[in-house]
Amino acid sequence: MSTPAGRRNGARARDNALDGQAETAAPPDGLEVAWLRIDGERLAVLSYPLAAPPDLAALTPAEREVVQGLLAGRSNAEIARARGTSVRTVANQVGCIFQKLGLGSRRELASFASGRSCDGKE
Repeated sequence: MSTPAGRRNGARARDNALDGQAETAAPPDGLEVAWLRIDGERLAVLSYPLAAPPDLAALTPAEREVVQGLLAGRSNAEIARARGTSVRTVANQVGCIFQKLGLGSRRELASFASGRSCDGKE
């Protein structure tokens, strides 16, 4: 079965772009290399420390209240009613929360917050 020329050229262009990225990418800070020998093959094991996870204590008290609402499965409108604020205010706070914590969704927030209380303590 043959591949259309456009698709082949697109794949080639993508591979060339990736090659350029690999050549210019800086290694992560703290990169360590360990060597293993398995069945006569020498293998490199690369490791580096991960950045510390963002801290819920970095959130304002109002943002922590919003987090509690989000983790309870409430909508922005429900959180706004309970807090006596506008839906737009809650939406802005949700955006700030996601930005401060490096998250992109309520699901990621739930995963991040598991095992932590909303007051920033583990």
